[in-house]
Amino acid sequence: MRGQSAGGGQDGAVSAQDHSEIRGTRDRVAQARDDAYFAALADVKAQGNLPVPMELRNASSKLMDELGYGKGYEKYSKKDLLPEKLRGKKYFSGGKK
Repeated sequence: MRGQSAGGGQDGAVSAQDHSEIRGTRDRVAQARDDAYFAALADVKAQGNLPVPMELRNASSKLMDELGYGKGYEKYSKKDLLPEKLRGKKYFSGGKK
């Protein structure tokens, strides 16, 4: 076991199979990223500028606070924070099969 790396090879060497699997994962993630970008771009072109959800708006004045800007906002929320017309859409899958 001495001299073995996390990659499974001797002294840090990565086998051709390991390299191929790493490249395949990287390729899937890159493809998923590109697909997400172009899907979002298509929605912007089709829908135009959509209003930002109220909970994401910054209440920088008393009036804005009274109007509900930023109300209900939670950092790291699991809530869908896309504009109403896009709610439920998923753009990035993380390259998962």
